[in-house]
Amino acid sequence: MVESCVSEELTAEEQQILNQLEFLGNDFHLDAHACRLKLSAVTVWLGDESMKCPWNVQDEMKEYVLKHAYVSSACRLSKDEETLPICDPSCTKSL
Repeated sequence: MVESCVSEELTAEEQQILNQLEFLGNDFHLDAHACRLKLSAVTVWLGDESMKCPWNVQDEMKEYVLKHAYVSSACRLSKDEETLPICDPSCTKSL
């Protein structure tokens, strides 16, 4: 479902929802890191600030790697998502 969350031009309502994502950064659940990374993976290709995620992707990747064994299978990054350049490649070597 995350793959369908991308838009090049946001309406006022969509921008308001995107702005609310910053409050999800305080959720340290195992699956939350994976979900934020999935959302980052689909928005990074836009290359502009219209859908920039309000969290630090490197920090999210580090937490994901540390908790990887405990992340639910439904939320884990796919092999393709793990190789996306959303983070420094050295973060993913231990996956």
